[in-house]
Amino acid sequence: MSGLKCTTHNCEHNTNCHCNAGVICISKNGVCKTKVKREYGVLEQEKANIEASKDFDFDDNSQVFIQCDSTKCCYNHNNACCSQIVNVCDGMMRTKCFTKNVKE
Repeated sequence: MSGLKCTTHNCEHNTNCHCNAGVICISKNGVCKTKVKREYGVLEQEKANIEASKDFDFDDNSQVFIQCDSTKCCYNHNNACCSQIVNVCDGMMRTKCFTKNVKE
């Protein structure tokens, strides 16, 4: 998945918008089930972002696979996301896939 951008503010797998989880699981409702809160929260997240800011080519997230259980999303093909660009962000209550596009 080359176009993944994760902007959650408190996840163990997120380092400066780059997900290092390997496999991201999106629930039926579009919620990221892979998110793991950092032990020291947002402050630790910001420290990780600063330390790794030059380490990643952000156009290359090719090691990430998105398993999607959202059967109503038009990008879901056999429980795998086929979108070229995926945006995972913090919502009001949960971290969600904001690329989710409901089939007509």
